[in-house]
Amino acid sequence: MIAEFLKLAFVFLQKHHFQKSDFFQSGGMPSGHATAVSALCVAVFWKSGSDSAVFAVAVIFALLVLYDALKLRRAAGRHAAALNHLLKKKHFNERLGHTFPEIVAGIFLGSGIAFWILF
Repeated sequence: MIAEFLKLAFVFLQKHHFQKSDFFQSGGMPSGHATAVSALCVAVFWKSGSDSAVFAVAVIFALLVLYDALKLRRAAGRHAAALNHLLKKKHFNERLGHTFPEIVAGIFLGSGIAFWILF
């Protein structure tokens, strides 16, 4: 939730207004996906240790989610932008994936939140 409210703050700083629908948009700074999975990894690491099977599963899950956000959904957003340009209308949502800085910000935010809660 913290990542999503920060997204609204960034949208407001950029556009000087926001809508309720901005809260449910994908993409944006910071990545909520990266925040959630990095918090999960830190919490599992702290509770189970780095040599546990649960931590290995959490890391693999995090890598899959981050790859999806950075590569697959970002590519889908680029395709949507190209289609919107060709059709001369905005039919498709272009804000789907994340940039690398959005992912990194989410990782730091999620890790920080997990450390704050655990300590």
